[in-house]
Amino acid sequence: MSLVDRLAGIGAIPDDPATAKIPVHYFYAALLEVHYGGVTVGDVESHFALNAAEQVELGVIVTKYTSLPANRREAFVNYLHALFMLAESGSPKHDTTVKLNARIQAFS
Repeated sequence: MSLVDRLAGIGAIPDDPATAKIPVHYFYAALLEVHYGGVTVGDVESHFALNAAEQVELGVIVTKYTSLPANRREAFVNYLHALFMLAESGSPKHDTTVKLNARIQAFS
């Protein structure tokens, strides 16, 4: 299971810690804390018990974040929040990992 899947709720199994859905609002709050320097990416990985593959995926998101101009970074975190809220609600434009990853990478 991927980090994007766990955030979107795609294939999540509630009683399985390895595939349980990660609450979007909590993840958003954690990313904002990273943005403002309150926690590290490592803290986020630990808090959400991300496996090695999910840590790599978070690294891709962080790389995208750091590649943006400083004045666009908070907007990116907000955009991720919106994407995963739409995915969670079953929006057809946000219902697969491929669609979500493409939207994440297209942000500028």
